[in-house]
Amino acid sequence: MTGRSVIRALGDLFVTGHRRSWDRPSWWSLWIVLPFVAISFHFCLRMRSDLEVARRQKSTIATITAHDPPNHDRYQYVFTVNGRSYSGWESPDEKRDFHIGEKLAVYYDPLDPSNSALMDFEELAIRAFAPVPMFLATAIAFAVLVIVMRHENTKSGQRTAKEGRSPAVRPK
Repeated sequence: MTGRSVIRALGDLFVTGHRRSWDRPSWWSLWIVLPFVAISFHFCLRMRSDLEVARRQKSTIATITAHDPPNHDRYQYVFTVNGRSYSGWESPDEKRDFHIGEKLAVYYDPLDPSNSALMDFEELAIRAFAPVPMFLATAIAFAVLVIVMRHENTKSGQRTAKEGRSPAVRPK
């Protein structure tokens, strides 16, 4: 038996086994949807938190003080609120680049100035929500796939039972 025929036999075994297991997927298959919903929930909570901070945010001037290229090309910034110094890290996006010594606007939460960013918290909230539609669409598509496959194969099982055949026996 050659290597190519072994690979073909394994491929046929996988495809056949895969097709059989999805003839009538279990309702337990819907557990796969749970991580997508949980991740969406996490992003929604983060968005809500950023929107709350956006309502009360303040801004001041920060200075870029350090650059850490191996760690997501991030930059450290330092700013002062009520005589106390705070710092944060941020990676530049494709729209802008930072330079050490550069002065920028920093947005911070007046209740917790250590919660800061170099972009408006409302924009952070929008970015936090961005992946939610994709995750929910994936979860819904998978749930619909399971339901449709169960429904279709239930109908074909009823049809074969009326014809007097066992649902396990497939016509060729």
